[in-house]
Amino acid sequence: MSELKASPQEDALKRLTNALTHFQQPGKDADSPSGLEALDEAGLCSLDEMLWETLAAFQNYSFQTAKKLEFSYVLKGYEMFVSRKDKSITKSTVLLSFHKALEVQKRDGRVSGPKKLGTFGASYLYPVFLHLGIITKS
Repeated sequence: MSELKASPQEDALKRLTNALTHFQQPGKDADSPSGLEALDEAGLCSLDEMLWETLAAFQNYSFQTAKKLEFSYVLKGYEMFVSRKDKSITKSTVLLSFHKALEVQKRDGRVSGPKKLGTFGASYLYPVFLHLGIITKS
């Protein structure tokens, strides 16, 4: 009997989830840093690249904004082009939003809405981050 092979989306999501689980584990004692401050530059770059690879795997996937507007995106180079927008969201803005989402999630235990990300394109990045399990809203 042959095994079912996971889709590229499932593979990318599993790698990202494993990395985030490791990231979200608290330090061994109260003085041990956890979260973004605990990651060295290489670790943070690795986490960022895993996010970008996962986003690449979910291109053309149908998402919904908080206002239930359907959208999808494609990545071209270092930009995310959202189907409902004329302007692109740069990779640096995506990563800035990602870092902010991780910080708010860790601090508050949730990210209540796109405004908490405080960046351009947050209304599109927020539902993507929710779907990927990077954040929760409650």
